[in-house]
Amino acid sequence: MANDEMTRDSQYPHRGISVSIGLAGVLGITVLICIVGLAQAQTPPPQRVGGGLPATSQTQIGLAEPSIPTAEIFFENFEAGLSSSWVVTGSTNPGWNLVTSSSPYPKPARGPSGAKAMWFGSPTQGQYGGNCPAPSPGQPPNGCVAYVGGLTYNPNIALPDLTNIYMSFWSWELSERSFDFSDCWQDPICSFDVRLVWISADGSSWQPIWNTASFPIGEEKKWRRVLVDLSAYRNRNIRFRFEFNTVDNNYNPGDDSAPNKPAGWYVDDIRLFGYNEQGKIHLPIIRR
Repeated sequence: MANDEMTRDSQYPHRGISVSIGLAGVLGITVLICIVGLAQAQTPPPQRVGGGLPATSQTQIGLAEPSIPTAEIFFENFEAGLSSSWVVTGSTNPGWNLVTSSSPYPKPARGPSGAKAMWFGSPTQGQYGGNCPAPSPGQPPNGCVAYVGGLTYNPNIALPDLTNIYMSFWSWELSERSFDFSDCWQDPICSFDVRLVWISADGSSWQPIWNTASFPIGEEKKWRRVLVDLSAYRNRNIRFRFEFNTVDNNYNPGDDSAPNKPAGWYVDDIRLFGYNEQGKIHLPIIRR
């Protein structure tokens, strides 16, 4: 992925008008005019796969915005620090840390603006579990454990009544699937070292709306912008959580060499926005 920006077609595929005229004996002529749709002047919403993950081409970093007015609902870039609205839970070393330009393992370069971000990892080791080598055949892991850490925005966020509502965030990761000795080496989808986004509409029950065990993310060690569809939660109050879960106690992360540091998950520039679809006209089929 060489570029920080992606380009997309600025219009929907061509749509047209079809007219069908048939002769029905002496009973008359049936004319069917079906207006299928109108070409849109504005850019369509960013393309998605599955439950909200952007299309996984490695050029899709920096998704373009729709060229229609959007309502800004929420934004966090952590440049003012980690406020009390955020709650960190689960393991602590590794765990969620606010990183700055002076941190031992600062935010990787060529990402979103600003020097600060949130990182799931160990500030003392630059990993997310220490050096956990693969166990000998038939033997348990050598002192390694599973780690789970949550980063929750606790206040309710009121989502407006808009037809399209999205969460976007910038993501950089280095996990087990990048290590050539692990079970997930270069697998498009890995069931270990899973990154998730959870959402709650009542403050108690939580549902995963995006996770790397279900949707491929492409090559690691690169910043990418993830887009998650929240339209089903319009007119509701929500909370959301980022979670890193190693799932098991193997290869966490399993490599103490400098090229594989920092390992873990960086998250930055979390944004919620929405808009109403415009310019669509739906006409009925007319029969005479």
